[in-house]
Amino acid sequence: MKKLVVSLLFFFCLNIYGGERNVEWEGSNKLYEPEYTQGIFNKIGIGVFGSYLSLNDNANFKIIQLNPIYGHAKDIYGFNIGLGNGVLNGQYDNGNFRSQKHIGVSLGIFTNNNSREELEFDMIKKPNFYRHIKKYEGNYTIGLSFAGLLNQAENKIGMQFSLGINKAFLDMIGMQAALLSNVAGDATGIQAALLSNVVEKMSGMQAALFINGAEKMSGMQAALFINGAEKMSGMQVALLYNVAEEATGIQIGIFNRVGVRNIAKESNYVQIGLINKTNGKARLQIGLLNFAEKNPIPFFPLINFYL
Repeated sequence: MKKLVVSLLFFFCLNIYGGERNVEWEGSNKLYEPEYTQGIFNKIGIGVFGSYLSLNDNANFKIIQLNPIYGHAKDIYGFNIGLGNGVLNGQYDNGNFRSQKHIGVSLGIFTNNNSREELEFDMIKKPNFYRHIKKYEGNYTIGLSFAGLLNQAENKIGMQFSLGINKAFLDMIGMQAALLSNVAGDATGIQAALLSNVVEKMSGMQAALFINGAEKMSGMQAALFINGAEKMSGMQVALLYNVAEEATGIQIGIFNRVGVRNIAKESNYVQIGLINKTNGKARLQIGLLNFAEKNPIPFFPLINFYL
């Protein structure tokens, strides 16, 4: 909290005057205007219904943005609070894209939207944000985001909490917690959801009541029903299915009136369940039925292993 206050004061003092660079903002009727706006009172904005009914809509940056119905802002170094919170991006006079930035707290009764509309579920790939933060052109949101229905960001450093869905289209560093689903491009941290977690590349932990899915997983997946990963390094724990194309680590299925089946195309470590199967080698399999096609003994009940 102390660091956040210092950061807010720094940006406040730095940008109290008008910026030297000119930006054409989305939805603005002005071609180009200063990047930052003069005046202390311009640091507070109120959005009732987009740009049609608002206070200090064109000002940048804001320390507090209040949106009784729906409003949007450019840069926010502080608090963004309302029923629905949106963002505005722009373009510098040299043609380069100018992204909105938010450091602080977003509280949306319905939604927090910190992403460009053209970013969909195809997870457009960019260089790793946390390694190239100064060179990166996408929006970034640093801090806490709370939403009743939807949190949406291009990049998120911090935490997203939602009763519905959390999305970080490109990169997420921190934690996503949702009643329904979490979606991310590259995630480093924790995803926790009642329904499902979906990520392209995960380093950390996924925990869901129903389904965890990852293209590349380094860490742990824990689900009541299904864990799926194309490449898994770490641990999968599920009641029903653990599925991986390539696995290095441990797969554990807990039997409780439902048949448990662990399937791995390539596995070189441990599988524990009712039915264990791999098309490669299994260092150790413990279960009622154990299949390992490339083991010296490709099938053996109870315990199968190779040295």
